[in-house]
Amino acid sequence: MRCFILKNYSMLTNVFNKIIDFLEKGEEVEFSCGGPYLETNWIKNPLDDNDTNVLYEYIADEVHTQSFFTDVGYGSDGVFIFTTNDENELFLECIVDIYDEDGEIVEVETDTLNVH
Repeated sequence: MRCFILKNYSMLTNVFNKIIDFLEKGEEVEFSCGGPYLETNWIKNPLDDNDTNVLYEYIADEVHTQSFFTDVGYGSDGVFIFTTNDENELFLECIVDIYDEDGEIVEVETDTLNVH
């Protein structure tokens, strides 16, 4: 089991490094999550299919479990954009609409996750 976890971590680190490289070249990596099953849709994704599949794991484990999805009663959806700072640290900018029982947006929550 430990080898499996380390292998996945290594694969995810490689994907994060590729995202940083894409961002340095001016390309963007952006996705949205929403709906009753938190479907992920790619807005901008220069990664290949294998790297995208590895990134789906991160999204399911780290993004779908954020409080803006788990602690709301009537639903939410959001747009997520990878960014870097001057030290090439990777962040995920989260812009999430939170809905009321009538389907109206009652709050827009923004958050930044330190990814890598």
